[in-house]
This record gives sequence, structure tokens and C-alpha cells, in this order.
Amino acid sequence: MESKYVGSEKDLQSLLLKKHSKEGDIAICEDTRKVYQYVNGEWEPMKMSGGLEMSLYEMNKQIIAQLPPYDDRDLLKLRKRINKFTEKLYNSYYMLLCKDFNYYTIFAHNEADAGEFKTIGHAVVAIIKEMNAQVYSADNMEDRFEIWLKPEGEEEIYDFLFFPYDEGVVEFND
Repeated sequence: MESKYVGSEKDLQSLLLKKHSKEGDIAICEDTRKVYQYVNGEWEPMKMSGGLEMSLYEMNKQIIAQLPPYDDRDLLKLRKRINKFTEKLYNSYYMLLCKDFNYYTIFAHNEADAGEFKTIGHAVVAIIKEMNAQVYSADNMEDRFEIWLKPEGEEEIYDFLFFPYDEGVVEFND
């Protein structure tokens, strides 16, 4: 079995035509974020039990929920990784966002006044602790952090994104 990443469903069909696929191969389609399996000479959307289609997000959610939650040492490492990530970007604003959990927080970096937190990494981890959330995974990409959290009282985990947000803030003077 082989895994393939394709840009679109059109690319998926070209793989079929070129006959580069074998029975059981899996393909992840970036534009639809769906997972497909090569079955009986055709690419079929992978289905969960009960016949529901599974997106890449849903598949990741299922896998990550099985990981052990972060301990205090892991949270310290996360804080340092966030600081290292932001040092390269030189942004004044960052956002922690989870659309599915209806959560939005904007962080303002002010060099003149450190405020309540020493670093932005301290602030993000403090927010996570304030939510009494457990962290299950944190991956940094070039332009964002993807942090999978399970807030207190919730039965499922959520994908929180932490990213630069300078372009989303409009400053003005009266």
C-alpha cells in the first residue's frame, strides 16, 4: 500500500489513467481534503463505519485523539517552539483560532510593555491552561502552528491554529 498526495480530484483521475496505483493505495486530495482509496480500479472516498465519507481533518482527529496528552515538560517545549516560531516572523499580532470551537484570541506583541507575560509562548500556554485544556499534538508549519486541544468538559479534540495576524488588524488614530 502506498500513500499519495494530489492537488485536486482531477490529479487523482490522472493517476488512475496512468495506472500508477495499486489496490489499497491511499490518496489525500489537498483541495477537497478528502481521503481516497484505490479499490477495484477506481479511486473511492474512504468511508467510516456506517458509510460516511472521511475527510483528512476527520482522519487526523481520530488518530490524534488516541495520543497521550502533553505533560508539563511537553508544554514547556511547546512554549519554546512558539517563541522560536514568532522570532522569525517579526509580526505585531498573532491569532489563536478554532472555528469549530468558536474560539478567537488575538495577541498583541508590544516590545515597550511586556504586560502580563514574558513571551508570546508564555501567553499561549497560559491561555491553554486557563481553558483547562489538554494538548494532544502541536506541529509547526512554515506559516502557522496547529495545536490539537481538548478543552475541559469537551468530549472531542479540536484543531486550534496559531498564526501571524498583522494583515487582519486595522489600526487608526482618532
